[in-house]
Amino acid sequence: NGTHIRQAMGQDSQQMQQGAHTRLAERFSADEIETLWQRFTPLDNALRGNTPDDTPAFQVREPSAYRLNAMPSGYDLATFTADWG
Repeated sequence: NGTHIRQAMGQDSQQMQQGAHTRLAERFSADEIETLWQRFTPLDNALRGNTPDDTPAFQVREPSAYRLNAMPSGYDLATFTADWG
C-alpha cells in the first residue's frame, strides 16, 4: 500500500500532499499509487539537500529539506525514468 515509502518522506512533502490522497485514490488503484511512489522516490531523494534551505519567498513554515532553487547536477529526465522498465 506504499505506507513504508510515504513514512520515509519528510514533512515538506507531506505538507504538499495534504488533500492529494483523496484525489489520488479517486484516480488510481492502490497498486498504481505504490508504483507512483516507487518511481518518484529517487527524484524526491535527489531533491533533498545536505543542509536545510530557508530561501525567502517560499511558503514553508520552517527550513526545507529540499533544494528549492536548483536541480541536482546530472539529474535529468533520462535519469528519472531509467528504472521504469
